[in-house]
Formats: sequence, C-alpha cells, structure tokens
Amino acid sequence: MKTKLIVALFALLMSCAAAITASAETFHGVFTLPYEVQWGKTVLPAGNYAIIMEGFNSPALVQSASGKVRIVAALPSTGDSRSGDRFLAIGYKAGRRTVRYLNMPRFGKVLIYEPLTRSEREEIARGVQPQPAQVVVAQK
Repeated sequence: MKTKLIVALFALLMSCAAAITASAETFHGVFTLPYEVQWGKTVLPAGNYAIIMEGFNSPALVQSASGKVRIVAALPSTGDSRSGDRFLAIGYKAGRRTVRYLNMPRFGKVLIYEPLTRSEREEIARGVQPQPAQVVVAQK
C-alpha cells in the first residue's frame, strides 16, 4: 500500500514537472545596439545581437551576429511589464550606458537586470517617471 502511494505520488510530481516544462516560454529575439552598452559585467559594442532565454527563470544568452561576443546575463528579477513593444531599457549612469530591464508585454513580464537606484525610487514616488532609452527587440 505504501509503495503504491509513493509510486502514485512520484507519477503526479513527474506529470506536474512535465507540464511546467512544457508551459515554460522560450524566447528568441534580435536587437541592434546603436552604441556600446554594459549588460551586467560584460560590455557589448554597438552592433547586431541575438538573445535566447529558455524561460523567465533562466539566464539570457546574448550573442553577436558574428558569433564573437557571448554573454550569459544574470538571472533577473521580474515585475509587471510596461505597455508597448518588447524593448531593452538602457539607462545612463556614471558615464556608462547599461541595460536596466527587458520589457516583454506579450508575457506580462519585465526582466530587471539592474534595479532602480534610491534616487530613481524617490523620483517615482514624487510622480516623475524615468525615461530610459529603448532598443526594440524583435522576436525571431
């Protein structure tokens, strides 16, 4: 009896895991950076790139069109997406352009790679919305 219960429980867990894996959204996109941008610890020169993610809880693989530059962006935090298209939000801080977040309205998510600073949070609390530069990400 105990063995049957364990087998049934194991089968239920496996079917749940399979359902979760099957429902995970894979994302493939392309974008062009008009200028050098820092994403995490990697500096990406201006150029064409592809991005691949095997779900929102996995890192993003970013590769240049020539295949020379590859990075795996750290696991982001998530939030609710902003309206509009898919885009990378590029901020400017300490003399550098940096990837702040990836907006993905189709999935209802924004993937945050660099959280808001204290001063940005204070501006938002006062009603001032920061307007980062946007690089459109087209889905492949």
